[in-house]
Amino acid sequence: MATWQRRWTRIAIGWCIAMPLVALAMYALDPWHARSWDPRERVLGYGPYLVPSASMAPTVSTGQIVLVNVGYYARHAPARGDIVIFISPEDGNRWIKRVIGLPGERVALVEGQLQVDGQHVEEPYVASGNAVLDDAWTMAETRVPDGHVLLLGDNRDNSLDGRRFGTTPVDDLTGKVTRILSGPRARGVDGQ
Repeated sequence: MATWQRRWTRIAIGWCIAMPLVALAMYALDPWHARSWDPRERVLGYGPYLVPSASMAPTVSTGQIVLVNVGYYARHAPARGDIVIFISPEDGNRWIKRVIGLPGERVALVEGQLQVDGQHVEEPYVASGNAVLDDAWTMAETRVPDGHVLLLGDNRDNSLDGRRFGTTPVDDLTGKVTRILSGPRARGVDGQ
């Protein structure tokens, strides 16, 4: 066998041995701070989630798959408008909602309009037909404590969210939705 063939064979064998070892080390070390045992999240830092409800319609519909940057909030502070996956206080499962209120802010819904610290905030992601019921039209002012965020669904008439369970600790945010992967409205989240 020629010298170059032996060299390429050794390189190929080395890669076949090294790659699984690197993947195992990353899984064990969990550099992305994933709060899951899913190898995609622990090794790659991203995970897919199937959306089971219409609480985020029209932005994300039932049955769509979102790609989540896990551990994003271990390195970044949440921002208003982020779509997040978090651990629900209702059942301990992972849910999807949007960050509406940040630490220290006073948040209210007045006649269907979001008010933050007394100022009106536009919400182009909430369809007018999805915010007509009383609890979507009015929410008493809530102060968001330090280390917490207020999360609401885009489908205000059909969303179990911060209006019921209050604010959510930032530590319970497991990742930021970066892409909507399937369905007729698949797109990057920032390009809504």
